[in-house]
Amino acid sequence: LISQSSKSSISFIPKNFTIVQIEPTIISYDWIQGKPPDHETSARPWLELLKECKEKQLVYWDLKPLNLILSHENKLTIIDIGRDLKPYNEDDWESMVRKAYLCWKHWDKPNLRELLTRSLSEHDSSSLKELEGIESFRRAIGIQDKSDLHDPWFVDIVTSNYSGKTLDWGCGSGRLTKQLADAGLEIDAFDPNQ
Repeated sequence: LISQSSKSSISFIPKNFTIVQIEPTIISYDWIQGKPPDHETSARPWLELLKECKEKQLVYWDLKPLNLILSHENKLTIIDIGRDLKPYNEDDWESMVRKAYLCWKHWDKPNLRELLTRSLSEHDSSSLKELEGIESFRRAIGIQDKSDLHDPWFVDIVTSNYSGKTLDWGCGSGRLTKQLADAGLEIDAFDPNQ
């Protein structure tokens, strides 16, 4: 699996694998410049890693900050490759989503390792409170553009709380203006940048 994956363009796996088939098996690959993800790491690299894993039909079982390097380009790369890289199945991928969420949101908790282990059997916030908010994280995996994530939320808030005539000041291209008009608001839009 590692040999096959290293020949394709998978951004979260290091390049130039060498696998020596002796006992013990030795795997070497290019040095990755960067640092493990921490509390300042945004959700985007985690979401991109999960999205690409699903697209490439792979799962990384031992997901944790110390097994990843965050590059200067804000990309995560798995640096502890071995038996934990597996062919995709839905249950293992869902487990990977839970682990990624915990690593992103609770990076600094001293019991992160325990939380990652508990997430194998406790799948939601009713049994593991640290998973609160994971549904939004999961939905964001397939979202390419931040407007895809924010626009529905914004339109829902506005249309749930306001009615009548509305002014969209600083409307830019009018992307949100159109969505608000389509949702039934009577709306005028203006942007000072002609």
